[in-house]
Amino acid sequence: MNKSEIGDAELGKVTDLPDLRFLDLQTSRITGEGLKTVGKLTSLESLDLTATEITDLTPLEPLTELRNLGIAYSGVREANFEPLAKLPNLRRLGVSGLGVTGQGIIKLANCKQLEHLAINGAQLGENALVPLQSLENLKTLSLRDGTYDRDD
Repeated sequence: MNKSEIGDAELGKVTDLPDLRFLDLQTSRITGEGLKTVGKLTSLESLDLTATEITDLTPLEPLTELRNLGIAYSGVREANFEPLAKLPNLRRLGVSGLGVTGQGIIKLANCKQLEHLAINGAQLGENALVPLQSLENLKTLSLRDGTYDRDD
């Protein structure tokens, strides 16, 4: 499911696929109601919500097998990052284009298993990346097209 007119009604049919591992909803019309359906797919390992209007990630908390999540250019804001820390197997996260700041970095640092993080377009201060030092498994960090404000 990619680049389509898929919305909540169509998404309801995927609950008949309990072993589904990969779901690409990039640019779909999914809302918070549809995301509740996605939260029932507890075998999901990879989910792409890039460029959707999703704002609340709480329905994803039951997805304990989720390893890859893309929420870039979506309606999610850093104030709603807390549920990400409840995904114990999350290894790869894309939050590019969300205007992440130092406050968002602090919340992302609670995702202790992260190995790959893309925060392109972030708006960072001088010490904003310090919290990421606690991510012992972090292997790649993408900071392209961001701004860096140095405190003098």
